[in-house]
Amino acid sequence: MGITHKSGLIFAFILLHGTTCNAASQDRLKSRLEALLENVNASGMLQAEDPIDHELPPATGLVRKAVSTNRVAFHVYMSRSRCYNNREILKFDRKVVDIGSKGGSGFNMYSGIYVAPTTGLYVFTWTVAAEHRTWFVSELEVNGAVKGITKADSDVKGNGVGTHPVTGFVLAQVISGDHVYIRFIRHTGCTVKSDSSNRSTFTGWQMF
Repeated sequence: MGITHKSGLIFAFILLHGTTCNAASQDRLKSRLEALLENVNASGMLQAEDPIDHELPPATGLVRKAVSTNRVAFHVYMSRSRCYNNREILKFDRKVVDIGSKGGSGFNMYSGIYVAPTTGLYVFTWTVAAEHRTWFVSELEVNGAVKGITKADSDVKGNGVGTHPVTGFVLAQVISGDHVYIRFIRHTGCTVKSDSSNRSTFTGWQMF
């Protein structure tokens, strides 16, 4: 590692923690980092025995909270196209990821409902597609409260045969035990398309 690169790393690290360090603390931190950088191995990774975290000043609350956040996430999709009744909850019958919940049971493939295992700020995103010459609305709800809404359509006039998948994205504060799901609102058609060319999915993860 070149001396210029090393100095830049030291300066950036001290700048990051500048609000929590006085001059003496910064000098000690700089000396510690210089010694630590000398122990970087050939692959550029820190040696496992380097106890850096024990000698660093407290990070900001946001950084500390991000580091300590539980790993909670799920990702599911529909294996086939299906017709839904008005206001029915969409069923995603293939589970790819479900971590952070007891026994991987956060998302119920039969009910289409995700039960949040922990309280926090979550990201939810879903993608759905309408059958040719139809359109419908989908809503992301938390315990019945609408948090996001999308309109999926396709070519409905002329000779067009294209479908237009739509993706919704929501940030929501969720409490442990809350129910999160996608509700189908019927308009000109009942089919949510999911096949080899358009896959309908539902994904979520906890940020903080």
